[in-house]
Amino acid sequence: MSEQVIDLSETLLTVQRESRDDALVLRFEGQVDILSAPKMRTELDAAITEADETLVADLTGLTFLGSVGIAELMRVQQQSDAGNIHFVVVAPQFIRRLLDLTGVSSTLDVRATEGDVRA
Repeated sequence: MSEQVIDLSETLLTVQRESRDDALVLRFEGQVDILSAPKMRTELDAAITEADETLVADLTGLTFLGSVGIAELMRVQQQSDAGNIHFVVVAPQFIRRLLDLTGVSSTLDVRATEGDVRA
């Protein structure tokens, strides 16, 4: 009897890209956990090399953000600092609260809406 391996990362997390003015926006939908974090990493790594001035990670479509997702956000913040890129995280209330409780929001530029990024 053979075992079938199913890659759930495609169904757990989807990403849409949009270039706007001086910003590259990645919109994440679904869940970021141990299975889907590698996809988040791949997308963010590609985006950080393509962004001119600002990289926006829009997490408003997420239903779950695990510790591996928070670690990815922090890693990208460090890379963007080194590359002189403004990294902005747009997050719904439950993720903003999570980032506050973990102390990460003091390091990241966290906004409630994409409109706040232009403000």
